[in-house]
Amino acid sequence: MKLAKEAYQAMEDIVGAEYITQQPVILDTYNQVWGNKFFFDEKHSTRPAAVLLPANTGEISAIVQICNKYGILFKAFSSGFEYLSLALENEKGILLDLKG
Repeated sequence: MKLAKEAYQAMEDIVGAEYITQQPVILDTYNQVWGNKFFFDEKHSTRPAAVLLPANTGEISAIVQICNKYGILFKAFSSGFEYLSLALENEKGILLDLKG
């Protein structure tokens, strides 16, 4: 499921167009979870609706407010490695890449 156009635009206004994406190849890169492959013979979790790279806590706070407004699940991502991923229950969830 895609994000509502208004929600995506609001998030893009916060981080800038170069720091948000819905490109399938990038979304698939973020949803590979090796523990799922080991235990469930499926290395992918649910594909996120978008991936954002916020620059600071102010942007994170603003994104969380948008998520609350539109009922969007969000998950922080920083290490690039997860043992199991069950946090995104559907494709209306987003990932916040905090490595930056």
